Amino acid sequence: MGAKLFDRAGRRVTLTDAGRAFAPHAAHIVASVGDARQAVSELDGLAHGTLLVGASTTPGIYVLPRVVAAFQRRHPGVTLTLTIANSRVIEERVRADELDIGCGAGSYGRLLQRSFDVVDAVEIFEPYVAAYGLPSLYRRVFVADALTFEFDYYDVVILGDVLEHLTEDDGVRLIERIYDRCDELVVAIPFLSEQAVEHGNPHEAHRQAAITHERFVTRYEGVIPYSLRYDYGVYVKDALSNRGIVPINDAFYLEEATRLLRGERNVTLVTAALTDAQADTLESVVRAPANLIVFAPPAIGERIQAARSGRATQIVSWDEGQAARDFPFADRLTPAQDPFALSTMFRLHDAACLDRFTSTHLFWVDAGAPRPEDVVAWSEKAPDVFVCGPSFFGGPKSVLRRASELYSGLLRAALERGWDGAAMTLLARTYPSLVHTVVA
Repeated sequence: MGAKLFDRAGRRVTLTDAGRAFAPHAAHIVASVGDARQAVSELDGLAHGTLLVGASTTPGIYVLPRVVAAFQRRHPGVTLTLTIANSRVIEERVRADELDIGCGAGSYGRLLQRSFDVVDAVEIFEPYVAAYGLPSLYRRVFVADALTFEFDYYDVVILGDVLEHLTEDDGVRLIERIYDRCDELVVAIPFLSEQAVEHGNPHEAHRQAAITHERFVTRYEGVIPYSLRYDYGVYVKDALSNRGIVPINDAFYLEEATRLLRGERNVTLVTAALTDAQADTLESVVRAPANLIVFAPPAIGERIQAARSGRATQIVSWDEGQAARDFPFADRLTPAQDPFALSTMFRLHDAACLDRFTSTHLFWVDAGAPRPEDVVAWSEKAPDVFVCGPSFFGGPKSVLRRASELYSGLLRAALERGWDGAAMTLLARTYPSLVHTVVA
């Protein structure tokens, strides 16, 4: 330092005037070094820092909120910012180092492979077939114009990235042409979105750049909204099974993302009561603090609504439920087999489709089920799997469709072979990674 800091006399050491002047600065230096080491160790251990994440709409809304919640519980000192845009924008921002991580939704082919054995695609611009590897994603790829593409029937037709590239007249004509050739029709279209010719593809230009939700529902008949954002709309066929849909909007996305970030779950119990005697056995279920969906005739429904005292309750008429999904294997049952007992899985799937509560988890409960509080607690213990227990079963809405499809296949095979056991038990034993069994 160019000055004497200490005086030593035998074993005693004292500060000089220069030493006393330097002491506060020395203490600050030592503290700063400690802070620097702590900052580096925190960054290395993900205890502190900033992470910029981008995602396209589907993973950004349905997947990442749960991931973000888990990450922030584990690393509360890290500031994570999530940006949602279309896949192309996310990719460009990652390449420009504006985002640390980018997540895209992928193709319809990959997204639908879990639910459908056969998925075909129609692509109007032939160079895209090889550029995007479409033959590896779909059973067949047809290079054709959707307006003139000939087909007999599909279970589901998805018009994604299609209507905005057609004039309104052609869009209306396309929907009219395919409406009766599919069980379900899904239409996705951006609002107030301009786009010119890109990548040498003349079909990339948007020809309905001024379309809004209000204009869409006025111009396009036979479809109802499923999901609405300020910039995007998704519509489905106006069918009986879809009429209970409450459109998902920006407020829902905010509410759902907030709930997931806080680790909260919105649980709905589902049951049925066809007679007063059956309603009498559901007293504990009716008193439950959770949301409740009941398949019941009008008179029984009114009684349950009154007993619920204003708590969140949805009554689905038994006739409406039957129209939505009759028991599909009635002709294969023996006189001793109860179609109602075997069809409750399908009822739970119907409830998930008709749900007005934006539930994260739904459970079917019988009169003999454990206390509703215990059933609800399973959504905490097994948040990401289907739970099968004595007189109750269910789980997160994200896996209900898959569980229902697997149950249906197992039930069909069992009835064809004359097996008289419980298909739900077979489901749990066959798919242990999807189904968690609760022992009484």
